[in-house]
Amino acid sequence: MKKILLGTISTLVLSACGASTSTIAPCELTSINLKTDQYFPEGIASDAQGNIFVGSAATGAISRFDSCSAQEKTLIAPGTLTNVIGTIVDPQGDIVWACNSDFSGKNFPSIVGLDLVSGAVKHTHNYPNGGFCNDLAFDKDGNLYVSDSMAHRVMKVPAEDLRSNKGAEEWLKDDRFVVPQGKFGLNGLVVDSKNQLLLSNFEKGALYQIDLKTRTISDLLPDGGLITPDGVEILDDNRLIVVEGSKGQVSLIELPSGRRTILADGMKFPTTAKVVGDKLWVVEGQIFELFAESPAPVHPFKLLAFDVPQN
Repeated sequence: MKKILLGTISTLVLSACGASTSTIAPCELTSINLKTDQYFPEGIASDAQGNIFVGSAATGAISRFDSCSAQEKTLIAPGTLTNVIGTIVDPQGDIVWACNSDFSGKNFPSIVGLDLVSGAVKHTHNYPNGGFCNDLAFDKDGNLYVSDSMAHRVMKVPAEDLRSNKGAEEWLKDDRFVVPQGKFGLNGLVVDSKNQLLLSNFEKGALYQIDLKTRTISDLLPDGGLITPDGVEILDDNRLIVVEGSKGQVSLIELPSGRRTILADGMKFPTTAKVVGDKLWVVEGQIFELFAESPAPVHPFKLLAFDVPQN
């Protein structure tokens, strides 16, 4: 296993879905400090202009940041949603979708579509029979797939239903996804250019590849090796970024070999990562501190930017 530091690697401008050239101008910013002490950031998304959207797992707020200036604006105020987990910007570029979950389990989760500029709620897709909405990914046809961390399943909102308020449908459920009650299972997910869904299992340390046509499940890392994998992000069809929360690490996984390179470590429970222009932005969520009386989270909460690793 190699170990390198992201900041020492030459930059390569990539889009969020692969190796195409980004239209976002290069930026020198290396970190963003969040203003709210109780934010506990979780999911991260970006739009075509390089704005970053980060949800609060504690307050239900979503903030928008300029990835070059760090300017912060409130998209939705605290209390608008319950616990915001994953976020993603719609392919049409006018809506940011958020997983609205409830750590207390009192309310069923939902997938909420918010106007990218005003933050107004445009659409809501409720989960049937409870669960925990965690992360979201679009395929090339505009279908939305969402991980359920508690009910060991992948949900789907078909493209034709996206601009409606129909409930999300159960797309895939499998015994391989099951974790002990009260533990977090399915977590980060992303769709590659071959229409394969790549999906992490937080508790099991697993990384799955699922064919969207046949729903065939393969284990990308049969020998294991991941500890609490959370967010996943594609660099290209042969390279995948995986965030390992409790280890405080961000790793590069080469496919299909499974060769792993640690890109950064010593982070404060990172949760998710997103390529924005020539930078890889990583969220320091400190999520364990959200549930523990001690230690208290380290302030300020941060988003950290690293150079995208070159192929």
